[in-house]
Amino acid sequence: MKVSLIAAVARNGVIGNANALPWRIDDDMRFFLSMTSGHCVITGRKNFEAMGKALPNRNNIVVTRDASFSAPKITVCGSLEQALTFAQASGETEAFVIGGAQIYAAALPYAHTMYLTRVLADVPGDVRFPEFDANEWSVTERARYSASTKNEHAFVIEEHTRKSPPAAY
Repeated sequence: MKVSLIAAVARNGVIGNANALPWRIDDDMRFFLSMTSGHCVITGRKNFEAMGKALPNRNNIVVTRDASFSAPKITVCGSLEQALTFAQASGETEAFVIGGAQIYAAALPYAHTMYLTRVLADVPGDVRFPEFDANEWSVTERARYSASTKNEHAFVIEEHTRKSPPAAY
């Protein structure tokens, strides 16, 4: 199974502020929906709570140490490795890690691909995407977008492919 991280990241590394996205970029949301629809999405509890509900047309997996946590239309796993094993056992071909920062950092060693929307702005925020060694990845630019009435900032969507096999989970 392919493990992919998908995130929008500002120039200064910010991915969130006060449990919300720090921008409105409609075209990136459409990209996110098109990529993740029909697949497993894996998220941490805090990120799930910020979303407010399970994402439609996806197998939603929430990673939390709180064994009593539950919500409609989700599967709860106690670790990222358990979530990946569950996704693979369910027949998933590509599982998407969708945040937050702790889950991204934990998933980075297992990732085959990262779909990063590079928001071309520095924005205030309290959550950052984890640092990674760019030399371990090949990058292709998928699309460049200008700021507009529906996209608060200009951005570039990049696909990063790991040069050598990731760690096994």
